[in-house]
Amino acid sequence: MGSERLDTAVVDAGPIIHLGKVDSLSLLAIFDRLVIPEAVVEEVSAGGSPEGLNALEYDVVEGNKEEEYSGLDRGEAAALSVFGNGQRCGLPHGRLGGS
Repeated sequence: MGSERLDTAVVDAGPIIHLGKVDSLSLLAIFDRLVIPEAVVEEVSAGGSPEGLNALEYDVVEGNKEEEYSGLDRGEAAALSVFGNGQRCGLPHGRLGGS
């Protein structure tokens, strides 16, 4: 994968936390659009937002609260519901990140 960009990524807390630990959040900039469910933002913020997250531009969306995914935490379930519903990805709930 050279310098090509990819369309849209819906991100769970795991990649944000772990990429932040190795100072590599900038790798997420390969995507034209980064979507983070509100539940994931809350989960990541609870542990202190990783350095570099504010440098990224991303849309915050609300996941489907009615869908349940057995064995998954709230952030994972929200990411799956957003990913599974492409129309929801097109409707940002809010905006955080870079200017």
